[in-house]
This record gives sequence, C-alpha cells and structure tokens, in this order.
Amino acid sequence: METKEQGKPIIFEELLQAQKARNDFMKWKLIIISAVGSTGLGFIKPDGSSNLYLIIILIPLICLYVDLLCRNLSIRSMKINVFASNFSNNEESSFDIQYHRFYQDMRKGMGSSLESIALIWSTLIINFIVTFIGLIVPSDNWIKTLFVVSGILTLILSLGVQKIYDTQKKEVLKFKKY
Repeated sequence: METKEQGKPIIFEELLQAQKARNDFMKWKLIIISAVGSTGLGFIKPDGSSNLYLIIILIPLICLYVDLLCRNLSIRSMKINVFASNFSNNEESSFDIQYHRFYQDMRKGMGSSLESIALIWSTLIINFIVTFIGLIVPSDNWIKTLFVVSGILTLILSLGVQKIYDTQKKEVLKFKKY
C-alpha cells in the first residue's frame, strides 16, 4: 500500500477526508436551509406584495443536492472500508486494517446510521413542508402549483437518490471477503 511520510496508508487519509467532507456537507445543509428559509420568510410584506418567499422553493433542491454529495462520499468511504477489511492477516495486520474488518463485521444487521437517518428525514420533512406551504398559501394558482411541484418532485428525486445509494451499497458489499 502506498504510504505517507508518517507511515500511514494514504487510503486512510482519503477515508478521513471523505468523512470530514460528508459531515461538513450535513452541517452546511442546515445552515443553507436556515438562511434561505429565513430570507424567504423574512421579506414577506404584510400586504403580501413581495414574491421573495418563492426562494423557499429552492430549499428541497438544495437538500437533494447535498444528499447526493453526501451519498457519493458515503459510497466512497464504504469502498475504502471494504477494501481495507479484505486484507488477510498475512498481507497486513496493522491496527487500521483490523479496525476496518471489525467495523464491517459490526455493521451487519445494524441498519442505517444516525447520520443517514438525519440526512434522509431532514430532506423528507422539508419536502413535505414545502408541499404543505403550497397547499395553504393564499396566492395565485401558479404559485401554489410551484410549491407543490417543487416539494413532490424533489421528494420523488430524493427517494430515487436513496434507491441508487442502496443499490450501489449492495454492489460494494459484494466485494467484502471477510
């Protein structure tokens, strides 16, 4: 395995960077949603003359984009974990390799991680809220339609991203030897 100056395999540095990036994306998802939501809700004039609240329609798309990036990083991390756990004791007996083997064995039957649950449910809830806003907003038909379509379309796309993730996850786990 290619190693860095400290003698640690580069692959583990890549894994660490992917995990940090995924955590940062999840943090930024919350920040961006809050900023866009408060901007959209904060600029509604009492007489309803401002259409700036329409930027709320972007929130489900932002969620979808961040989820897609996070899922990509999760698959990358999973590939590294599976690769590292496949080394036999004769090939490499480092602590890192043993940990990755232990981690892969421990994940069996555990279901989704708490990060995955937060990622999925936050997007689903946002999509339902945007759809609900579309149903109750006292406005023209096209604005109601825009909110409802945005919420439902990104809900469907989010479920599609999850389906693709689940399929890729199964494919990666097929390479697990131990």
